[in-house]
Formats: sequence, C-alpha cells, structure tokens
Amino acid sequence: MIPRSGVSPLLAACVGLLATTALADVASDQPAAILVFPKVAVDTSNRGMHGKYDTLIRISNTDSKAVRIQCFWINANGHCLNSPGTICDPNLVPRDPACGTTSVCVPGWQETDFVVNITARQPVAWLASQGAIVCEDGVNPIAPCFQIPGGGVSSPNNNGESRVPPVL
Repeated sequence: MIPRSGVSPLLAACVGLLATTALADVASDQPAAILVFPKVAVDTSNRGMHGKYDTLIRISNTDSKAVRIQCFWINANGHCLNSPGTICDPNLVPRDPACGTTSVCVPGWQETDFVVNITARQPVAWLASQGAIVCEDGVNPIAPCFQIPGGGVSSPNNNGESRVPPVL
C-alpha cells in the first residue's frame, strides 16, 4: 500500500438506483435510498497527532433483490498552487504555511464516481485508503474485493461491475 501524506477529508455519497419508497426519516439502523458519509478521513503517514487512521465504509443490502448504487468521493482537500501534491488548508489567513510564502492554497473539490453492485442481503465493506475490486484468481489475496456469487459476471445477481477507487 502506498502511504498517503496528510489527511483526506472527503464527502462520500451513494444513491441506490433500484431503491423502493424513500422517507425523509434519518436513522443509522434503517434502510435508505441515499447514504451520506460527511467525513471520510485517511492518514497512513503516521505523522499526525493521532497516528494512523483510515475510515471503514460498510453498506448492507437488506432487500431480497440486487441493488446497483452510484457512489462518489468528493475530495475537499486544498492543494498548494505551486505543488499540487501538497495538502493544505485554503481557509487559513493569510495563507497556509505548508505552501510557503510564494504560493497559495486552492480548494480541491475533486469528484470521483464509481459503481457498487450489492447482491441480495449482502454486506460490503472497504477501507477508504484501499478501495475494493472484484475478487479474481491471481489477485492479491489480502486486498479488499467483492465476491461474485452464483454464476460470475454474466449473472444478474453479482458484483461484476463494482470498483471502489481508493481516496486520493
């Protein structure tokens, strides 16, 4: 795994495309058509004051049918104009010292879309720093991946198109 330098505050959202009736109730223990994870944070550098941390995303399909969900990460990190790989805070006044005195910190707001197919009554989970792919022979056995039950990619009830990119 490639270590990430800094913190990645992200907004993550997933929308069920085959969802049934949706109410405006908010609950952490009830099915939903729209899921929002307001802050997904990753710091695998161990340089922060809290050590290493990584957000675990878990979603369960409670329906008896497969569900295809459209998801996206929104990277809200700022980056130094003269060094796009350097993460900074665009809200610091007069400027974030991470960018030095000759540059400014610009907001990021980069969106990354992805799809997750969840078979009936299936939970899925992944670490934000690693993402997940479809399980296949010859792939790293400890890498997060989606199982493909009952018939492979051509089956209507599989995880065949699921790909979760790691956060950047």
